[in-house]
Amino acid sequence: MKYSEDWHQQQAVMWFRNESKINGKIGSIPNDGKDRKEQMRKLNTGMLPGASDLFIILENAKVLWVEMKTPDGRQSPTQKKFEEDVKSLGHDYLLCFGFDDFKEKVMTYIKKIN
Repeated sequence: MKYSEDWHQQQAVMWFRNESKINGKIGSIPNDGKDRKEQMRKLNTGMLPGASDLFIILENAKVLWVEMKTPDGRQSPTQKKFEEDVKSLGHDYLLCFGFDDFKEKVMTYIKKIN
């Protein structure tokens, strides 16, 4: 069965909050819009085009940005630009292709920084 990007993201958030035992907070950045008026309202109130789907706030002032994709998904040009921008500011960024890839990359990242 082929699952949507939303499904993979939901699984990632539930795993992080309920099973991962990682000391941190995970949140989402809802940067999609139903219509042009809502998109303009979000842009005017601070939405960043291409911003990652998730952010993880960790100890020692670390913030990890996470873009979720389906296993066969691709980043848009604005998502690539956001990744480039946050990395140039010294932040870490993960591009995850599905829930299993998310778990593996987040655990590898946590082991690397500890």
